[in-house]
Amino acid sequence: MNLLSHFACARHLTPLEQAGSALGDLLPLYRRRVRPLPLVWHWARVARADSPEGRIASGVRFHLHVDSRFHRDALFLNGSAAIQSALREASAAPGLKRFFPAHVLTELFLDHLLILDDPELPDAFYALFAGELPDVLADFAAAHPEADRTEFATFLERFMADRFLDGYRDVEGILWRMQRMLGRFGQRQLDRAEESAVLGAFDLLAARTQPQLLQFVAAMRHAEWGRAEAGPAPLAETATRA
Repeated sequence: MNLLSHFACARHLTPLEQAGSALGDLLPLYRRRVRPLPLVWHWARVARADSPEGRIASGVRFHLHVDSRFHRDALFLNGSAAIQSALREASAAPGLKRFFPAHVLTELFLDHLLILDDPELPDAFYALFAGELPDVLADFAAAHPEADRTEFATFLERFMADRFLDGYRDVEGILWRMQRMLGRFGQRQLDRAEESAVLGAFDLLAARTQPQLLQFVAAMRHAEWGRAEAGPAPLAETATRA
């Protein structure tokens, strides 16, 4: 869900690659079984690297590269550990797998810190998806057997019109979005003590996390990433395995 962090890391890429980087999160949000890597494998076989589909696939690969680095970095590990600990100390009530909100809240909080550093970042993200680009992305996604072109185009239109990421501008907006997600994943919502504990963890994390985050983003903009290894399985077979 850290769409703005991925966007910040990808600002040096072409617009199609930036959009591909966003697809790494947008595709599973549209439908959980529509994973991005099988689409990379597919378009690597049937499209030129300098085609629109090839550029988008390159952006998806960059997203996966950033994720692999991010989820092993102290920036994520320390933040999620602090939030998970705060949740455990606040309440022992059942019905909540605390590693899940800790993971998501860490990512949303980092997007919040990026907005504090650059308040225009959400506007730049949404501007990327103007014009004909959504149609190109819908064509790209439609190659997946679990995706429907019209449905994905409608999802993308609604997501952009909703300006969901504007809610990351304040920590209360982050908590509200987390509560909505918990219900969708069959978990109970955070109680008031847990919400207060999360806000306290945010306060403790902010000062040391923001410079680490900006350093990570700068490092990713200078990173090299290779092609994802293209497996022999076609999309239909990959979807069956998912």
